[in-house]
Amino acid sequence: MTHRPSSICWSVVLLILVSLLTTGCGDGSAASQSVGTPEEMQAYPVSQILFRRSPAKPDEALARALKVREEILRGEISFADAARRESQDEQSAGLGGFLGFVRPTGETRFHGAIQALVPGVVAGPLETKDGAHLLYRHTYEAVSYTHLRAHET
Repeated sequence: MTHRPSSICWSVVLLILVSLLTTGCGDGSAASQSVGTPEEMQAYPVSQILFRRSPAKPDEALARALKVREEILRGEISFADAARRESQDEQSAGLGGFLGFVRPTGETRFHGAIQALVPGVVAGPLETKDGAHLLYRHTYEAVSYTHLRAHET
């Protein structure tokens, strides 16, 4: 009989990984370095849908982002399903747009927007040099269950 880890085990693994990412690991140097304020160290579970800007049709990305945002808000499609269908970010589209835990540096408009996100609310579109982004900040409970559960098979 094989033993499958429970979602609680995955939650513990997630907490350990987040702890290692925020405090450093491996070389022991993290203990001697300033790690910043709690606000600076906060990592947020974030998903995105990216609509890349085309030089030939620069306004098309924004128009598509607005259309998909309305579909999500009307409940016609979930954020994750919309990301799988529409996102042009090859790395996150297959994960329902999930970027992981993002620690905003405040150096870009994208990171500033992530820091301002309200959990459970679709934000955007945010226009950057890459295109138009729809953003979604998950609750920590949703991430520990939904995203880790998908990897238990």
